[in-house]
Amino acid sequence: MKRLLSVVLVACVFTTLICSCSKEPSNTDTPQETTVVNTDETDSTFPSDETYVVADETTVDQASLQDAFIDEIGGSGLTFYSSVRNDNTGLWRVAVIYTSENMVDHAADYYRAYFTADDEVHFICNLGLSTTTRILYVNGELEVTVFEYTDGEEHDANVLPGGSLLNTYYVNIETGEAEEIT
Repeated sequence: MKRLLSVVLVACVFTTLICSCSKEPSNTDTPQETTVVNTDETDSTFPSDETYVVADETTVDQASLQDAFIDEIGGSGLTFYSSVRNDNTGLWRVAVIYTSENMVDHAADYYRAYFTADDEVHFICNLGLSTTTRILYVNGELEVTVFEYTDGEEHDANVLPGGSLLNTYYVNIETGEAEEIT
């Protein structure tokens, strides 16, 4: 009887630990920052209250897609912010990169690697070309709008995007082909 009680007690403790570890923190005020560097060394920066996410098949696939995207565009690395200060919708995301690649040419790959829902609005601040690219999912395609980059705009939704409109494109998600619309 004591052995059965011990087994049941251990099972309850184990179940409680698993359930409490899998809950995500409710603190949405602090933007989460992850830095991925395109070198053999990986430099990661996490928020002050460290958050651990248990990897499942989806997160592993997304991490692979993100690594492939970074390899594809080259550059010095990519910093992804899962929230933007003063964003009232909670749907804005920002990536900051330094590369000579035009993000319009890589919008479909970025979408597959970084979007977690079709109602998100993503901005890619490319410091190498001094552009900010906005990507939206619209009716099965991506609406990709390119603006001039304004210094510091990635830190505040009230000024993002801050520069002049350069071009707007529709990008086929499957093929990556872009059609200029402005």
